[in-house]
Amino acid sequence: MNLSKTMLLAVVLTGISFAAHAAEPVSQTAVQQAEHGMQRFMQSCMSTRTSPDLVRRAAEEAGLRLLRPEAAHVFLRGTAGYVWTEENELGNFAVALRDDGICSVFLRKVDAAILDEKVQFWLPPKESGYTTAPVSQNTGSKELKTTAYNIFHSGTPFATWVLSTSTADNANFQGVISMKRY
Repeated sequence: MNLSKTMLLAVVLTGISFAAHAAEPVSQTAVQQAEHGMQRFMQSCMSTRTSPDLVRRAAEEAGLRLLRPEAAHVFLRGTAGYVWTEENELGNFAVALRDDGICSVFLRKVDAAILDEKVQFWLPPKESGYTTAPVSQNTGSKELKTTAYNIFHSGTPFATWVLSTSTADNANFQGVISMKRY
């Protein structure tokens, strides 16, 4: 085979390879995992405005299990607080409420891109009187991505959402969504 036919064959095979990769369907489970994590965040952190009594009630009503303090420290990073967990057909999830007012939802396994889409979807629309200012943070790692969304109401700081995702298969958690209310 001459050089031009070989190059043409390489181009065709590369195109087929890219087309096959692009056509891979998104796993329904991956979508459900991200949706469940976002639902937990909206119910446990956002709708409660991180009020300890309301977060506790939301966790109990959802059937989450309160962790013992010695097990909760992994999620609380040296700060006092509470952690509730759940394990279901979609995976392992945790809701952490630190005494400094930060409420977080941890997702053991999640597709980073899908979770990012779900978080962006739930950010307040401009028509609501709220504005958002995303700030990407350089983590120094290709596998770890963190974006903070500063949320303002009529120009006044309202809350910050932080999304951290990892594409590493061996990560303890592949997704964390946090909220700090001002």
